[in-house]
Amino acid sequence: MPEDTKWTQKIQHWRSLPLAERRRRHLEPIPGHAANSVAMESEPVDEAWLRVRLAPRIRKRLIRLTGFCPPSEPAPKPD
Repeated sequence: MPEDTKWTQKIQHWRSLPLAERRRRHLEPIPGHAANSVAMESEPVDEAWLRVRLAPRIRKRLIRLTGFCPPSEPAPKPD
């Protein structure tokens, strides 16, 4: 298959994913991006710590956007 059509296949695959999976994949890298951004300001922060701190917010956001809670994760308690 020519290289110039692989991107269209990737887009089709992305669009075929369920909404909850697309949202999860979109939100999952946020802690890593935040850790890299803070590190660039010479204020390093542990990415694992950020993941722990942001996990409840990401789960709540997923539930709010999709009405779906990942099965491996317990549903967050309402505020």
